[in-house]
Amino acid sequence: MPSSAIKVFGEVLFDCLPDGQDILGGAPFNVAWNLSGLGVDVEFISAVGNDSRGDTIREAMQDWGMGIESVQINGQSTGVVNVSFKDGHPEYEIAHPVAWDRIDVPPSGFSPSQWLYLGSLAYRDPHNHSAVESLVEAEGSRRFVDINIRHPWFDERWLNKLIHRADVVKVSEGELSEVMGGARVESDDQIFEAAEAFQGRFQIGRVLVTAGSQGAFVIEEGRHRVEAMIAEPIVDTVGAGDAFSSATLLGLLSGAPLAVAARPAAKFAARVCGLAGATTHDRDFYHL
Repeated sequence: MPSSAIKVFGEVLFDCLPDGQDILGGAPFNVAWNLSGLGVDVEFISAVGNDSRGDTIREAMQDWGMGIESVQINGQSTGVVNVSFKDGHPEYEIAHPVAWDRIDVPPSGFSPSQWLYLGSLAYRDPHNHSAVESLVEAEGSRRFVDINIRHPWFDERWLNKLIHRADVVKVSEGELSEVMGGARVESDDQIFEAAEAFQGRFQIGRVLVTAGSQGAFVIEEGRHRVEAMIAEPIVDTVGAGDAFSSATLLGLLSGAPLAVAARPAAKFAARVCGLAGATTHDRDFYHL
């Protein structure tokens, strides 16, 4: 397996819209794409099917300058999410099993990198457990875990494997409330208190809580608040959280404290809200 500054592990998929459009995405894929655009040497570890969608993904990655050596091809179909709308609100059906549910550990194992990004969704199938655990063993604590609760594909029992002793865990205020048993996380103090309890429960190094218009909250040798940035105009909020993760990782890679890295990350996430979708092919967009 190639060595890289940042390894990103997880799903790549197509959002299949009612109008027939297929939009490439998946939180880890968005993070890897953004990091590559930001000039980071990134290795994306995932899997696609031996089908036209899988070919499209690999071609898009190559056109963007990303390596495809760690995108495995297996007998499952490439991942899709069927999107429908009910009373104007989107509903998602995430197909299972698909190719990214079957990511194998390479014969030589995983080489270490400076940072590992993990999302929680790719842990939903037991087949991936050995790959995740092998990555965690190779990287130690230098991992950034993004909790993405997508019911019914989430089980709190996974958290000990995914986030115990992780360096950074990112979670939204709603997800924080859920994993902390429904704790109230409305005021600043409530968010900070729940985040500190979360940190202690799983022995996490640092915690990053995103809270929409309230900004972000950081537990890192004390409490830190990051003001939200307002996008003008807002096209949609798709991929804003992934953009936040990407730019935060860029700052961490340079050695910045989490609270410092999160400030330009908030600005970058706001800029992504001005896009239609989570990513762009415009190289100039990634000049921070």
